[in-house]
Amino acid sequence: PYIPGSEIKGAIRTAILYHMLKNNENLKQELLKGLKKLFEDLKKLQDETQREKEKKKLKSKAQQILEELENKVFSDGSKDGKKDFMRFISVSDTKPKNPEEALYVCDIKIINTSRSFFDPHELLKVGQKFEFRLDILWDDLYRNYIVKDFNFKSFKDIQAVCNEFANDLINHEIEFFSENVYGKEKVDIK
Repeated sequence: PYIPGSEIKGAIRTAILYHMLKNNENLKQELLKGLKKLFEDLKKLQDETQREKEKKKLKSKAQQILEELENKVFSDGSKDGKKDFMRFISVSDTKPKNPEEALYVCDIKIINTSRSFFDPHELLKVGQKFEFRLDILWDDLYRNYIVKDFNFKSFKDIQAVCNEFANDLINHEIEFFSENVYGKEKVDIK
């Protein structure tokens, strides 16, 4: 198994977007305003037939809201992909690992469904580490495209944001599964 560089770069992008939303009240309010308008439009559609007809339009509006937000975060509002901060980050694929050493098959219990069942998955063994190369192309062109509220000027800044996102996501998952009750069975994830 290996992890494609494009997946790692997408995860970095998600972590940066999360950090900016978490720490920039203006961005957060702008997103909430757009989503609130979207939900109001959805509420106006009374019957199921109307909702089904408008579903594509609403999905398109939601995508537009997210794209505008991403453009503000990564390219100072520009729709030009050449001005996107992430184009200055290069991420390699990870080095491949031996499947017998890195993977195992495990049944995953599916919860919050009408019936309980298990689904086999191929999983990474605990403690697996993947190596990859991350380069930030620091040049004058890059400096021209930095968004003014963007505080990611080094690898350590980007690493800190990725760690923040991962920790918050893990804590959210732990909270969800710790509180989740399926029938009378308490889910313990420790």
